Amino acid sequence: MKLRRWAPLLAVLIISAAAQPWLQRPDSRTAFVVDTSVSNISADFVGVADAVSAAARNAGEEEYLSLRGFSGPCDGANTSLMVNGDSPEFLAEQLRNLAPGGAATLESGLLAAIDDFDSWFPLPGSERNRIVLVTTRGVDRCRTDQSAVHRAVADKARDSGVSLDFRIIGYHVPTDEQQALTDLAAALGAPAPRFTGTPTELADALR
Repeated sequence: MKLRRWAPLLAVLIISAAAQPWLQRPDSRTAFVVDTSVSNISADFVGVADAVSAAARNAGEEEYLSLRGFSGPCDGANTSLMVNGDSPEFLAEQLRNLAPGGAATLESGLLAAIDDFDSWFPLPGSERNRIVLVTTRGVDRCRTDQSAVHRAVADKARDSGVSLDFRIIGYHVPTDEQQALTDLAAALGAPAPRFTGTPTELADALR
């Protein structure tokens, strides 16, 4: 009889203890959002993979890391969360095994990355929440109105309720698409993009 009386409280305590690791709030979260489309540097994607992997390894031990890629058909699945809280080594492995393909679906990738921060698991970082965009294109290949893309992403970030710090890094971005990335950064209140042309420059920018 006594055990039955205390059973509900015991169940609550057990559930709370089991959920504690899931609900623990990290100090800082960094999401790498990487263009995995077919582009002018697809054959050299290893340079992107190595630079992002190095940046992940240089993150602090308390940093919660995620990796989202974006590319694919305009009317189908075109972004995926490949790493969510796993080790930098696992993140590097995922990038090494990735073969670029599809169109650069920039809007889908960024909108989904913002959604990743608006969740119960993992909780947003208590001190910093950062999205690092690494792209070889400056425009969304599925949209003609790039200003509409910028507004959609900026509105999503504002409405998320999470203070997000954006960093934008271009790698071999065509000259005629660089202004679009600059406009995206301005819409997000982010620093001007860093445009890089070699794996070393990309690694330095990410560092």
